[in-house]
Order: sequence, then structure tokens, then C-alpha cells
Amino acid sequence: MTKDLKKIITTARYAATEAGSVILSLFNKAQVHYKDLNDPVTQADIDAQEKITGIIKEQFPSHQFLNEEDTREQDYDSDHLWIIDPLDGTNNYIGGIPHFGVSVAYAEKGVLKAGVVYDPVRDEMFYADSGGAYLNEKPIRVTTTETLKGAVVATGFSTDRGEPVEKTCDIVKMLLKNDIRAFRRMGSAALDLCWVACGRLDAYFEYSLHTWDFAGGAHIVKQAGGECVSSQGTELRLDSSGVIASNSVLFDAFKRKTAWKK
Repeated sequence: MTKDLKKIITTARYAATEAGSVILSLFNKAQVHYKDLNDPVTQADIDAQEKITGIIKEQFPSHQFLNEEDTREQDYDSDHLWIIDPLDGTNNYIGGIPHFGVSVAYAEKGVLKAGVVYDPVRDEMFYADSGGAYLNEKPIRVTTTETLKGAVVATGFSTDRGEPVEKTCDIVKMLLKNDIRAFRRMGSAALDLCWVACGRLDAYFEYSLHTWDFAGGAHIVKQAGGECVSSQGTELRLDSSGVIASNSVLFDAFKRKTAWKK
């Protein structure tokens, strides 16, 4: 790992931890408003984002940011781009469900170089650079499950209640008919990806995501030995709109079943 990348990982982990403390301090207290009917934001989202960006700017003042709670457009091909979701799983958070996380990713010219996802409830820090993936300092790997019949699969449902949700329901029905072992829908894309990376899940797909939802977790999956592509089954890019992820053994079969060829 280069000296610069080590500093980036250290800064990202510290920022995510500090944001996690902010989120927990406001759990069951944060005020809620809605960007639209199905897209809530809380004071915790805003305060956590300010905490993260402030910490990163102190160390890297010239770097650019792509933040969930910032509507300004950003160049995905920036030399140094931080991609931040200060609170992934806001609906869980609002409902008092203790399953949500902080995601901080770093990319250079459109290529992910580092990813951090922190679960403040469980105090679990997932992170990856270019040389491996870790959970609380210990290396993690994806599962070796070989068939879909033995797989535990997760998904998520878009805030757009139209075609993406209809497609998701169709795929869920199809996979259940193929006798997968179990389905999970837990409400945090970042943590779903990390749970694929550490072997708690075998596979995950979701058709409507933003860059900040998947960037950190997708990098962690890849560095844990898994595969991660767009929801169309093509190369995952920062401007992709969804994700398919699994261990490398299941990947081809899972992608064939779930890729959305529009």
C-alpha cells in the first residue's frame, strides 16, 4: 500500500467512526423531513456528512466530494473523489431499526481505490484498499457456496415504486422458485455488500442505487474475492444505477438470473 493510500484509509476510517458517533447520539431523536414522498433525510444525515467532509478536508483540502446530501453535480473522473453516504439505511434509522451504516469511498479518475463502511450499532468497521478486505482488522473473504439452491440472497427495493420494484419482485419470485436457501431484505445496500464480502450472504442485487449507496461496499466485495457488476450485468462504474454481487463461484449463474437487460 502506498503512503498516500494508507493515509486515505486511515482518514476514511476515522471519519466514518466519528460520523457513527454522531448518528448514534441522535438515534430516536433526529428530526425528519422528506426530499420527496419516499426519500427521507434526518438531521443525523446532515450532521454526519458535515463531520465526514470536515475531517477529510483537513487532510486533503484539494480533493472533490460526491455526497448524498449535496445536490451539486460532480465529475466522476476527478483525480481525487470522495464518495460519501453519511447514513445508509435512513428508513431503518427513522423506524428505530438498529441496522444502518456510514459509507466512505475514494476514487481516482473513476476507479475505486479504497472503501470503508462502518456499522456503529455493532461497532463493525469494514474496509478495503487494493490489497485485501477487512472487518475490524481481520481479513474477510466471500463464501464458497457453489449453487443457488444453497445460497442466501439479499435485495433492496427502490424508492421509485414503478418498474424497478416490479422487476425486483419478478426476480425474487423466480429465485424462490429455484429453491434458494433464503432471502433477506435488510435496508442498507452498503451493509448488504459488506455482508457478501464477509460471508454472511452469498449474493445481493438491487436495481436502483446511487453511487454513494454502493461505492464503498462494492470495493470491499471485490477485494474480498467476490464479483460485482452493474445491474445490467456490465462493468460496474461510478455512474452505474444498480449492483449485482456474489462470491466468484456463483457469479456467472447469479448474473444470468438477475441482470436487467432493458
